[in-house]
Amino acid sequence: MVQIGLGGVTPGVLAEIGRALQTHELIKVRVSKESPISPAEAVEPIEAATRSQVAQVIGRMVVIYRPRKKDPKIVLPKETAKK
Repeated sequence: MVQIGLGGVTPGVLAEIGRALQTHELIKVRVSKESPISPAEAVEPIEAATRSQVAQVIGRMVVIYRPRKKDPKIVLPKETAKK
């Protein structure tokens, strides 16, 4: 798990999220109460910097997903086109 603290979404936090996503396809990022940004505000910079998707925001917890390039363990169903 990664925690966003008083400094907000810093390059160090983004690097740690990237490292965690290399080993785990699904991770939790906690946004502390002292953080200058809300969990909803943290979504965009995290997704952009780590090429990931936010799966869910639960309270102060952000769940992030990025499939592994080789042998992904979590396979999402493909969207069907609406006719």
